[in-house]
Amino acid sequence: MDCPLCQAADHVVGHVGEFILAGEAIRQETRICRACSLVFESAEPNLEWSSLYGSVWYRSSLPNAKQTELYARDAGLIGPPAHAGERVFDIGCGRGLLLDELSALGWVTAGCDPEADAIETARLKGHSVTAECFEPRPDFESDLVILGDVLEHVADPLSMLRDVRQILRPGGRFYVRVPDLEEVNFDTFGDVFGLQHRIWFTRDTLREALAFAGFEVCFDGKFARGMHAMARIQSPRAWSCPKGEPARSVEIVRNYSRDMAVRRARIASRLESLRGREVALYGGGEHAEELLRFSALGGIATRVVDSNESLWGNACGALTIETPAVLRDRPPESVVIASKAYQNEIAAGLEDLAERGVDVIRLYAESG
Repeated sequence: MDCPLCQAADHVVGHVGEFILAGEAIRQETRICRACSLVFESAEPNLEWSSLYGSVWYRSSLPNAKQTELYARDAGLIGPPAHAGERVFDIGCGRGLLLDELSALGWVTAGCDPEADAIETARLKGHSVTAECFEPRPDFESDLVILGDVLEHVADPLSMLRDVRQILRPGGRFYVRVPDLEEVNFDTFGDVFGLQHRIWFTRDTLREALAFAGFEVCFDGKFARGMHAMARIQSPRAWSCPKGEPARSVEIVRNYSRDMAVRRARIASRLESLRGREVALYGGGEHAEELLRFSALGGIATRVVDSNESLWGNACGALTIETPAVLRDRPPESVVIASKAYQNEIAAGLEDLAERGVDVIRLYAESG
């Protein structure tokens, strides 16, 4: 398999994973290109994994405090349009959460996303959006184009970046946000390689990828576990491998892989100890779906609860999401907290159950 960015055939394996997905045994390798330092995944069989999640993408786009902060920050970095009537096009716009912020600043908002339910929600808020995967066409032309947490899911990043150039009006800008490879660790991301993400960048390799595709970075930065860049069109230039690469990216991936192997074994052992008990999973979003589909928890959990009332009644794996109130009405023997980011807050809210003898398990804290 050639590098999906520079097409070089010389790469090194940094991580190997084996897991079951949709009934198939998957062998997945995370590779680092020796020529351009891009981190990318290679799997056999090479399934379009995102399609196996169904509405989980829409479900995970329901706003929470951290997402609200992220989109408000994006909008603050982008700022208002220079002139009235300027248009923004958000590729992978979801429910239009970032478009909401930009509309309030005066932008004319548009976008696309393959999830029909999310698009319907965005459309009802007044955004000009369509339910489709992105392909450039004249009616998408805009003064600002956004790829927010999208590029990392794309198998052919160079083609995507070139497609973005096609719909940028003269003098237009391109805003991109992606996860930061240097922030990858088991506690913050879980077993990320081989699932939704197809490629990973460091701040330096993102800059080079943009230049290679024909963009000049105006400014860039980091926030939480991700990074962003604002760019304008320039002539593409040859790749210049950043200082210390690819050795730096190889080190990051291999350190993650060693850490993940140890902690994943501890989590598996903890879950196996719950077999035969009545176990509730707290959390009905994307990560809970992953746990139910790709770990032993799928055969152990008997209930799923979530505090977000918009999720009640939805499916999560083979279970139906319920209100957390049922935990008080019918206490289970154990509650497994799916969230890594909010596990301490959730555990604090379940102290009354712990006092009644319910085993409250902060899965990731207890795996360290």
